[in-house]
Amino acid sequence: MKFVRSMLVFCAVTALVGGAPGAALAENLVQNGDFSEYTNFTPTDAHPYTIFSPKDGSNVVVAHWSVSFNGNDAGINWLVTPSSDDKAPVYNATGAPGGTNYVSLDGGYNYTSMSQVIEGLTVGVTYTLDFDYSYGQQNGQNGGRNDGYVVTFGGDNVATDGPHYYGSHVFSGWFHETVDIVATGSTETLTFFATGNPNVPPMTQFANVTLEAPASVPEPSTLGLGCTALVFAGIYSLRRRAQLANA
Repeated sequence: MKFVRSMLVFCAVTALVGGAPGAALAENLVQNGDFSEYTNFTPTDAHPYTIFSPKDGSNVVVAHWSVSFNGNDAGINWLVTPSSDDKAPVYNATGAPGGTNYVSLDGGYNYTSMSQVIEGLTVGVTYTLDFDYSYGQQNGQNGGRNDGYVVTFGGDNVATDGPHYYGSHVFSGWFHETVDIVATGSTETLTFFATGNPNVPPMTQFANVTLEAPASVPEPSTLGLGCTALVFAGIYSLRRRAQLANA
């Protein structure tokens, strides 16, 4: 019976320490990573996008994200909602994976950037950054161009792509990127930069941004099943020993 009591104590302690409800669910620390939260804009199918660049006097705000132009008062940034593909502000663009909203950043003036302060990080823990991206050219512009992006976390480069050359009006299609990042502080700034050559201009699209920690703790139901199985195995073992001893 000592074994059974020991297993019951073990299960109880394990449940208290690591079995909090939802502990195994990975939490997305990026807020509004699908760009569904915004103010001062009512999209229609005829006009599903809007500028959210402060330099243009726009009062559209994409919640939890801020925009800058690296000291250069240039660049146009678009918030794009799902619609007919020919209504996008980029030539030949297709909708983002999953049909979500996306942002289109002007890479023509190295660099237009979009940032969010990430809180609740644990130092030393590896987080996984996921996002979708594509390259295109702003409607009304012509000529080949170079496209790319840089992503920083806490000021350190964690992902780069390009430059890639695309001909006039060519849309790249959508790609997916996954990056593992080790947190060095409890609060860090996540920044997406669009890069490219000016005047044409190149546009880099971003969508479906998430930052998650690995799920390392089992769900309480899993713990309960495991502990129940161990206890019954212990009881069976004790009874079997008693039967053999009395035989």
